[in-house]
Amino acid sequence: MNWIKKNTLGMFDCLKGLIILFVIAIHCHTDVWVMNPGLTVPRPFSLAENLTGISMAVLFVMSGYNFKPVSVKKAGKKQAEMLLKPYAAVAAASALTGCALNMSAGRYFWQGLSKYTSGFLTGMVAYTHLGRFEIRSIQSVWFLVALFFSWILLTMIMKLKSRRAQLASVCGCAAAGVLFSRVSQILPYCILQSLTAVGFLYFGYRIKKENLLFRKLPFWIYVVCAAVFSFCAVYGDANLGSNVWKLLFLDYVGMLCGSFLALRIYLYFYNPEWCFWRPVLFFGKNSLWILCLHTYEHMVFFWRDKPFLITESYWKTWFLLLCTRLVVILFLYGIVKKAAAVRRREGRREEALKLR
Repeated sequence: MNWIKKNTLGMFDCLKGLIILFVIAIHCHTDVWVMNPGLTVPRPFSLAENLTGISMAVLFVMSGYNFKPVSVKKAGKKQAEMLLKPYAAVAAASALTGCALNMSAGRYFWQGLSKYTSGFLTGMVAYTHLGRFEIRSIQSVWFLVALFFSWILLTMIMKLKSRRAQLASVCGCAAAGVLFSRVSQILPYCILQSLTAVGFLYFGYRIKKENLLFRKLPFWIYVVCAAVFSFCAVYGDANLGSNVWKLLFLDYVGMLCGSFLALRIYLYFYNPEWCFWRPVLFFGKNSLWILCLHTYEHMVFFWRDKPFLITESYWKTWFLLLCTRLVVILFLYGIVKKAAAVRRREGRREEALKLR
């Protein structure tokens, strides 16, 4: 039964919240595993790692569902305001916090500052070094960069008159990103991620245009999608963030099939009146804020260096880190919202004084 009215605002908020919480949980698992490489990874985490690719694919498909062809200038301005501005804010906040930490510890304020800034300046998803400079991954906000460039690319593609030419261009971008994974999985500024994301955006756009989420479809379509996705989940390895495509285009098709199934299952079972979904809805409605704050706390605290993560109890340490990060994120969210409210009041006060 469909509990959600067709194409309502916030239709995917709960699913977004589930994905955001899943991403944070997986990052906690990764940090614990890095500090304890000798420990056996619990089976649930091993299975969950295979779902990180589909979770981000679903986010791109949901974004594409709301895509509207406009001028490139208008799209660039809107997407820069919505995506690049928060990205820059996280970068600036991380750098300023790094300076403050240096000064409080009696060090030169620029000492080691590159580890807070180099990742953002290069838009790198991977941990690497550039000469003697440490480059930390920009973590979750790679999604913002990839979404910006892929949105602009799709906007340009949609200027083509022919549907066939549009599809060919989208496939060309996706194929370039997938094939280049055999040469290099990471390039600066999320170039490869942006290329592969174009296909998922376009897929979401076509899903809405063809009304595929709210009309009755033949049962065999679900069977085929489930079979392809299951095969890829078992034998393949797909991850948009690190641009890994073990089975190349089959993995890509598997992610498309899995994304479609995820959206249909979500709309069939989710009931917005169930109160236990409200905490998840909070994370979904504020997904952009949460992604940015999650990246900020990662940059500042860099949990994988903390000795308390060295453990013999994987589950206990993972749960402790997850709770700690969620508390930190919610605390930072409260500060940011409070500051925004103060800024709005000051703005209204200035406007009132001008009118006198």
